[in-house]
Amino acid sequence: MTTPVIATKSNFAEIHGIDAETGYLIDIDGAFLGVRPAITAVKYELFISTATAAARLLRARPVAGTAAVWSASHQRLFDALNIDLGQLRGHVHHDATRWLRDAIVQARVERRLRQEGKPLPARNVVYIRALVSEIRLAQAGIVRLTA
Repeated sequence: MTTPVIATKSNFAEIHGIDAETGYLIDIDGAFLGVRPAITAVKYELFISTATAAARLLRARPVAGTAAVWSASHQRLFDALNIDLGQLRGHVHHDATRWLRDAIVQARVERRLRQEGKPLPARNVVYIRALVSEIRLAQAGIVRLTA
């Protein structure tokens, strides 16, 4: 099978290599070059929905003096986190993907604590702020790609 030829307006000095899975050119930051904007927009939308669920789950805290429980609404948010982060590789910036991966790990820890009825740690504002910031960047990216 031949590797697809992807047209790009990139400065070829920025090209780092070719992705073995997709055949796309890769720039020095690991981003795919020459990808159709619609494909990247879909990946951004996947990131936004997953990151929004992670931020909502990490933001949720029980009312003071009540037990931490795992409800059906928590489970729905957690189910939205079950994606293959490899789908985002090359489309969504690797720092955003790292923040999302770390937030998913934190959500898993909080899920276990809630299921065991143990108190939750203090709200981790760093993850929430980082995700909200990356969501805004992804939304701006979608607007730019679909314009």
